[in-house]
Amino acid sequence: LALRRNGLLLCSYKVTLEHPYYNTPAGREEFDHTLTEKDGQSPFIWDYTDDKPTLLVSAEIEIPEKFQTMMDEEELYYATK
Repeated sequence: LALRRNGLLLCSYKVTLEHPYYNTPAGREEFDHTLTEKDGQSPFIWDYTDDKPTLLVSAEIEIPEKFQTMMDEEELYYATK
């Protein structure tokens, strides 16, 4: 594959997972009593699809310039086809 010569390729820049501690009884109690949002921003998301709400945490990074350039080139290539 020619892309392997370009180095490590980014597969995902955002992930959302169930929080491993704050979804336990002890963790939920700590979360409810001590954690608050800072500046209106919070990495936590509540999932209400089950009877008991699940706390999810989301994290993301900015796409490095190397990958953004590659994505822009691909978009241009397919836009002109």
